[in-house]
Amino acid sequence: MTKGHHMLSIRKALPLALAILVLPVQSANAWWILDSDPNETRQRLESEDRTQIDANSYFHISIDEVVDVPVVGERYAILQGGVVDKIVTWKETTIPTGVILKLTESGGVKFIDVDGVIRLEAINQGDIVSIRSLGVFTSTPVIEDATDTVAKSLPNPNPSPEPTGPAVADTKAPVVTAVKVESDNSVTVTVVAPVVTDANKTVSVQVIADGRSYSSVGVSNNGDTVEIKAVPQDSNITVQTTVRDTTTGVETVISNPVVATPVAPIVTPEPARNAVVDKATIVAPVVVAQTQGTNGHRSASISVADVPNFDPNKTWATLMIVDKNGSTTAIGLGGVGQVVNVDWLSPTEEYQIKVVLRDLGTGQETTISGSRLP
Repeated sequence: MTKGHHMLSIRKALPLALAILVLPVQSANAWWILDSDPNETRQRLESEDRTQIDANSYFHISIDEVVDVPVVGERYAILQGGVVDKIVTWKETTIPTGVILKLTESGGVKFIDVDGVIRLEAINQGDIVSIRSLGVFTSTPVIEDATDTVAKSLPNPNPSPEPTGPAVADTKAPVVTAVKVESDNSVTVTVVAPVVTDANKTVSVQVIADGRSYSSVGVSNNGDTVEIKAVPQDSNITVQTTVRDTTTGVETVISNPVVATPVAPIVTPEPARNAVVDKATIVAPVVVAQTQGTNGHRSASISVADVPNFDPNKTWATLMIVDKNGSTTAIGLGGVGQVVNVDWLSPTEEYQIKVVLRDLGTGQETTISGSRLP
């Protein structure tokens, strides 16, 4: 029997009598482990026509890690097609958007590397997770796993318990030294990149946010400090380094457990103008003259009024001439009353004339509609 291709059929075929007559009903321990055979996982995902089969890290979990009722304040990984799409700290307002997995307390899985050192493989956005059952069978987690009481009642001990003791950080891992809210309420993350002495290798730092949104900055091999700006607020982000060997093309990715960014309340800017007052006091644009040119097109003279208390640093004012199809001629105004000449108008088209004031602080637009140009 080939491992990894029969989980669903076996799970559906398990009769309740098996749990009742042969095995005592018990809850399996919940666990995460490293996937020891990513190649087999890729083959299974490819046979399932999954959109993503490659990842930096691959994990196996017990079915008990798939939850139906998350707990507020706890961290969870949200999967789409077996891939970690988001890592969220659950709130009462959080809306489930995929398969929900309880995250480990450390944010990763401890293992012993080839040098006998305990390391932590972080669980991050873009990683691939499979359910492992009955010791050998794997499957892509689905929402129905959360309420599969039969599968959850079967013994499923951890096949590879984590080593005891603290994990030692990889020397090529990035170090997050600061996460701060800027004066404009954006979030900046400060990262120290690793020192890499091999001249044939390049270093870059990546920040990955929910939905696998990706930012990357190239740095030198000297342990540069880099600031990643405009990072999502109130999120769990992945910070990682990629070391690329330019002679072989091999890339080594080292990531940390997710970093929580602070809440940065969105401040509503003060409006520069009062739309109600502008509509009541600013005189609408008026066509004061029009002529037929020898080129067969019309020219028009349009009078626009003063815009009181106009500050070009806070407001844009634009005269717009719009035809029936929405095609628009836009002319910037300085806020001072004037007559604007417009050429190359159709001799038969009817146009709408209007002045649009855009508040640069709030983005609100106020339209002062004038007469039509027949």
